[in-house]
Amino acid sequence: MSIGWKLISITDSNYEADQPDPLGDTWDEDQDRWFWFKSSGKKQTDKTIKSINGQKYGFDEYGRMIASWYTTATLADGSTKATSPVATDDMVQGVSDYSKTFLYFNSPECGARYTKGWFKVVPGYYLQQGKYDDSDEYWYYADGDGKLYANQIKTIEDKKYAFDEYGL
Repeated sequence: MSIGWKLISITDSNYEADQPDPLGDTWDEDQDRWFWFKSSGKKQTDKTIKSINGQKYGFDEYGRMIASWYTTATLADGSTKATSPVATDDMVQGVSDYSKTFLYFNSPECGARYTKGWFKVVPGYYLQQGKYDDSDEYWYYADGDGKLYANQIKTIEDKKYAFDEYGL
């Protein structure tokens, strides 16, 4: 039985070589992924955010630690799914309510969520595909729940900042 963090090499049986790969190595057939095993020995799943040693982490439905971008948007079928495009008219790229559903988790080596504050990264494929394709980094600001500020003006440390509909 395992407890705590374990790096496990897996083969993704759902991998299709001809599918788009907007997440880099997260969609490879052969992957090294981090898992968190609870004190019961069961892996953390159910897509909840879990605090571990003072850091916040996310896990997908298979128990893999989430790295990079993740959306909490609800799909048309009522489910939420990591890094999935949303299939409703009002939840699409460029709509601030959609952008606000995104959380950013650090690299696969660290994985901790940026909880609050500024961070500079390449936008996620599903957040803003055009800027993702350019591979340029942009500044974002996350609130205390890790969600992006989008389509609003916020005062941060006595300075006013305007965020567009993508959170830039």
